Amino acid sequence: IQAGNNVATLAGNASGAITYQDADNLTIGAVNGVDGVSSGGNAISVSTVNGTLTVNNTAAANDVDAGASTVNLTAGSSGNDNVLTVASGAAVNGTGGVTLVGDHMTIAGSTINAGSATATLHPFENSTAINVGGNTSDTGSTLGLSDAELDTVTAGLLKIGDANSGNLA
Repeated sequence: IQAGNNVATLAGNASGAITYQDADNLTIGAVNGVDGVSSGGNAISVSTVNGTLTVNNTAAANDVDAGASTVNLTAGSSGNDNVLTVASGAAVNGTGGVTLVGDHMTIAGSTINAGSATATLHPFENSTAINVGGNTSDTGSTLGLSDAELDTVTAGLLKIGDANSGNLA
């Protein structure tokens, strides 16, 4: 992992684990005929140091596909409350578990599949409050997760927040 990496769009089809960290804004999309990120059933971890992270809906059935392994997607932030977006129609698959991290998230209309494993959604910055349910949206320093966004998640267990998160409402 090199925090100095800086590309606009990431795509790859590997037969091993994928770990990538970008310095700022990053989109998982299509590059030179390769759609999304696939690891042949191995772990995938994609993050930004201080920027948005977007998963676009590509021609791939699963735009991020770790098969039976794990997926970790993180929109890093340094006081900027960056957004993690899984675009409408996009799919994230990691039946070993999926972790989404961002101070703001937009995941309505997407598919997040952790199978029977755990899906975890939590803010990046410590003490960021979380508002769950209804028509909740991200505001200021609050991660809002609406009913429509939560409905996109399939998991044996859904965890919202972590030990460093702010209050849950």
